[in-house]
Amino acid sequence: MMAGNREVTSTPISTASDNKATGELIVTVTNPFKKKITISIPNPKEPAESYLTNIAHKIKSKWERVAKALGFDQDCIDDIKRNNSENQLDQCNVMLQDYHEGNGKSFTKAVLAIALVEAGLLVKAEDHGLLKFLKSGNINQEHQPISNSLQKAILSRKRKKRKHSDYLDSSESDEIERKKKSKQVINSSE
Repeated sequence: MMAGNREVTSTPISTASDNKATGELIVTVTNPFKKKITISIPNPKEPAESYLTNIAHKIKSKWERVAKALGFDQDCIDDIKRNNSENQLDQCNVMLQDYHEGNGKSFTKAVLAIALVEAGLLVKAEDHGLLKFLKSGNINQEHQPISNSLQKAILSRKRKKRKHSDYLDSSESDEIERKKKSKQVINSSE
């Protein structure tokens, strides 16, 4: 049974380059959807310890994905679940603490940020200042970092579309269906 052990340079699905001028690390990581995501990590060698409590609250329901990205084996994940009741926050905290204790100073901001992206939690990592999203190759829209105001606008637009369809009474609905059918009949007769 092994608690994770990982360094940024040992990640086969990540490529990295240091930007000496700004002190940031530019990394391309593959997320669970097999999409390449390029991120910038400011102060990558900063210890991850100061981020652990806040991150644990945000990722608690997805802690197992982060554990796997950090290199925990399934037996260790099962032990954490068994020894920490059904409280996901406790399980997440134990996993992060175990990783920190096992890796010490090598558990950096960069390692945590990359693990979060590999677990499909890009937005959560970005929200906590661990990284800056730079670009992606065809990433699913739900994982793109978008502002809260843009998210609200999208949700509002979806609600308006739903409300509009609710206003149609049955006669209007029937009329729309008749028009669709008549177009189909015309198209098939040509």
